[in-house]
Amino acid sequence: MGSDMLAKILEVEREIQTRIDTARKTGEERIHKLKETGEEKILEEESRIHAQGRRALEETVLPVRQKASAILEEATRKAERLSGLDDETLKEIIMKHIVRILPGERH
Repeated sequence: MGSDMLAKILEVEREIQTRIDTARKTGEERIHKLKETGEEKILEEESRIHAQGRRALEETVLPVRQKASAILEEATRKAERLSGLDDETLKEIIMKHIVRILPGERH
């Protein structure tokens, strides 16, 4: 009876060890899968954030570029108008506006 009991104890011990090994392997596989899933989600989120940042930058830059373009066009038109004026006319225009710039008595 003693060796029967010992054989049963050893059998139960092997079964417990097998279950422990199976549980460990299953746990490691789950951890590995969760880790991969987490890394994939992080990469997806980074990609989404980068795309959102690019869109926000484009939405900000476009109006600024349009405004700068309009300012340049207006300045070009004014420069073209002024380039057609003779020196005497330009001098009169400058003298009219210089009064506002110079310190002292206003005319």
